[in-house]
Amino acid sequence: MDANTPNKHYSPHKRTRIAVGAQNGKSKYQIAAEEGCSPGSVHGITKRYRVQQSAVALPRSGRPKILTEYDKRHILRLIDQDPFISNTEIKTQAGLTYHVDTIT
Repeated sequence: MDANTPNKHYSPHKRTRIAVGAQNGKSKYQIAAEEGCSPGSVHGITKRYRVQQSAVALPRSGRPKILTEYDKRHILRLIDQDPFISNTEIKTQAGLTYHVDTIT
């Protein structure tokens, strides 16, 4: 991968294969050739695996979702019952405390 490409996210299965290969004494160059990734990726994955003891990716940072799954289903039910319902009516009937624009 070239230096300007964004980080590639590998599956937990592939990260486990890479970590096990490193634990079995394979070089990062051998693993990179077998798995089709860069030696730098192999290095980073094995380093992270040693610290986390897991191949599962940690949650990404970012804003949490505002509407819960229940709220979304409730809004969809209201829209199914009355396709021409306004956002303000949805907010009132669903008992939501969010801003009207959040529903849109």
